[in-house]
Amino acid sequence: MQHLIAHRGEPEHWPENTLLGFRTVLAAGAAFVETDVQLSADGVPVLCHDASLLRTTGCDLDVC
Repeated sequence: MQHLIAHRGEPEHWPENTLLGFRTVLAAGAAFVETDVQLSADGVPVLCHDASLLRTTGCDLDVC
């Protein structure tokens, strides 16, 4: 059995790891969405692949 899995949503059209990106790929037929969850320094879950926000937001801030 094969499944379509969307990695970080639909980053070509929406910011990665966003609800909009997840909804788009699920509506297009993806069975699953894979994402990255990290804990911030104060223990808050953050959906972010990188250790820094630089690539996705332009702000050079660490996630953890």
